[in-house]
Amino acid sequence: HLSNERAAEVIGDLAREGLQQAVLAHLSDRTNRPDLAEGVCRAVLNALGVRHFMTTVAEQDRPSEIFVI
Repeated sequence: HLSNERAAEVIGDLAREGLQQAVLAHLSDRTNRPDLAEGVCRAVLNALGVRHFMTTVAEQDRPSEIFVI
């Protein structure tokens, strides 16, 4: 498991290499919130100058949307 900060750093590194979207998944339902995880990720991406990046937070109790790659 990664902290929100570490996951955001990894996503930021990959975004600088060309990654265009990420799904934040397997969030703890006790110690985390989707808005918090996505907010940290967006803050890191913004700090790196990455503006066009799609983040989605997977929910634990329902299927995700369909992603077109």
